[in-house]
Amino acid sequence: MILVIDYGMGNLRSVEKALAHIGADAQVSSDPGLISKAGRIILHGVGSFDHAARIVIERWRREYNEVRPHSSLGNGSPGPAARCPRPLMLAQSMMVQ
Repeated sequence: MILVIDYGMGNLRSVEKALAHIGADAQVSSDPGLISKAGRIILHGVGSFDHAARIVIERWRREYNEVRPHSSLGNGSPGPAARCPRPLMLAQSMMVQ
């Protein structure tokens, strides 16, 4: 599957129509989970590539650090711990013992 990355700019419809015209299995999404599973990706908009790349990387970073399960956390999501200040996390871990 080809995934066209939607980063909030550009003419996605023209890319989608061109892919449909050649019979390609394509989908448009901004979901980091789908992007990471795609066989091929299209990040359109050469004129604003730097801006697009920054948006995509920030979405991925947020999803990876706050949502995606991690084996080191018992397959749990970092969620609140990722947003918690370090000293508070240390204080809480000391209290648990």
